[in-house]
Order: sequence, then structure tokens, then C-alpha cells
Amino acid sequence: MANTFFEIAEKLKNREIDPNSKEVKDIENVLMEMASTEDGRAELAEVIGIYLQEQINKIDIAPLMTESKHFNFGERPEFRLKKKGIKAYWIAPNSSTPKTKNYQETLGMEFETLSVRPECLLDELKAGRIASLRELLTDGTEALQSAIVEKVFTILGQVYNTQTNKDYLTVCSTKLEKSSLEEAIDKVTYRTGKSAIVLGDKILTNQIMGFEGFTNEAKEEIRQNGTLGYFRGARIIGVNDVYDEALGKSLVPKDRLFVISDKIGYSATYGDAKTGQENSIEDWSWNARIDMDWGMAVTNPKGIQVIQIQ
Repeated sequence: MANTFFEIAEKLKNREIDPNSKEVKDIENVLMEMASTEDGRAELAEVIGIYLQEQINKIDIAPLMTESKHFNFGERPEFRLKKKGIKAYWIAPNSSTPKTKNYQETLGMEFETLSVRPECLLDELKAGRIASLRELLTDGTEALQSAIVEKVFTILGQVYNTQTNKDYLTVCSTKLEKSSLEEAIDKVTYRTGKSAIVLGDKILTNQIMGFEGFTNEAKEEIRQNGTLGYFRGARIIGVNDVYDEALGKSLVPKDRLFVISDKIGYSATYGDAKTGQENSIEDWSWNARIDMDWGMAVTNPKGIQVIQIQ
């Protein structure tokens, strides 16, 4: 249902549909009916929760670098950790071979609650103005995306800060240098045996386009899809700025790139979204609260190389 609201609202915004069409009037009437009763508003909050939970699958950057899974209520959130434990031996004919295993333990995932509480004027919903609902869904999605981006950078920064080996840091002077990026990619792939991912602020990652060796095909991918493609086999992930108004600062580092190994750990969501809603008599607004459980764990800290621009 939320997808229908959103699709119609987008078509109206882009003038792709007649505002007086039956399709628009029908969806407006549905919204008016839902917004007019307490039970209807509770149902609307559930619809919004389902929509935002679907959006997590599209906006979450953690699965781009981790093994990812969704656990239903009642399931045990565990991942089996693997290791290179299988060994080969030279033995005498018909003698026994020691047993070896390629796993060591299971990892229990710890979750945090990701919560968002977008609001709009209740009268707008009661009037069937789906543009107001579209803005609520858009704002909620953007807020979730910003929160996840902040959390991923926080986790990677915490893991990196536990490293004392200077080899995990590559320093550039004043701007990102091609040789430094190549060095970082080489170190990550050498230490882990896996391909690398370059993650950072889009202003920094965009500088990679100017490097020799960045193919025309990759530049065409940028033009068509808005993504940075690959450099030296490493996938480039550039993220938009996340600014915390309360703290008065950006939460995505402007002077640091993370070069990390593919599948550096695990990420997961758990259960279904919890939803609630309420009206405010202060300004006659309406808000829906949506809570979702999310977790990420880095299990291979050797797969992080930081490029610091001084």
C-alpha cells in the first residue's frame, strides 16, 4: 500500500498522471479513510513500517561489504566463523591422517534498535494529500540511510583504532594520491586474499575518476548509474554527507578513506518492524514511530586499511 501511495505521489510530482484521474482519486480516498480513525492511523503506521523496512534492503550499505542475513523472531542470530584450518600432510602409505577443521566457533550477533519518527500535519492526511505522505516516507527513508551510514563509519573507525600496526595506515599529503590508493588496495588484498572495497565521502571518492587507469567504461557507468564502478579491482562506494545538526558537524570523515576487504564481517536485521503512532494537540500533527533491529560485526580487522589525507 505504501508503495502505491509513493508511486502515485511521484507520478503527480513529475506530472506523469492526471490529478483528477480515477487512480489518484481512489488512493486519496483510501488515505482519507485511514487518517480519519484511530484504527486507520494505526494501520497506516504499519504500512509505513513495512515500506521503510523494504527500503532498508535498498539503502543499507553494510551488505556491500559483509555477509548479510535477516533473522525472524525466534531464530538464533548466529554466524559460523570460518578459518583456514584444513592442513595437508605427507604421510607413510596407509598411515592415519590428523583431522583438521575449517571452522572454529559461532558468532552471536548483537543488535541495536534503529528508530525513526517522521511526522506531518494530520489535516493533510485527512484531506487525502498523498504528497504529504510521500514527504513523510522520503524523509523517513533518508533519515534511516543517514543513521546507517553513520553507524558503519563509526564501527569501522572503532575497529581501526584498535590497530597498533602502522602498516594499517597510508598517509597522503593534501589530496588523495593514486599511488597511496594502489598501496592500500594491495595491502588489503594481500592480507586477506579477497577483493577490496573503497568507502568514503563522495567528494574524496570522486577524485579517483581523475586517476590514470580509470577506464572510459567506468566513467560511463558513473554517468548512467551514479556509481563509481571499480578501480584496480576494488569497488568504489562514495556516500553523501551526513550532517548532525545537534553536534554541528559532519559524521562522514572528509579526510579519510577506508579500504576494506570484501565480506569483512557480518550484518543482519532481526524481526519485523515495530510501529506506533500518535497525534499531537500542540500543533495538530501526526507521527509514526518505526523501530527496527540492526547489527554489524567486523570479524576480520586485518581487512581494514585507512588512507589519511593530511
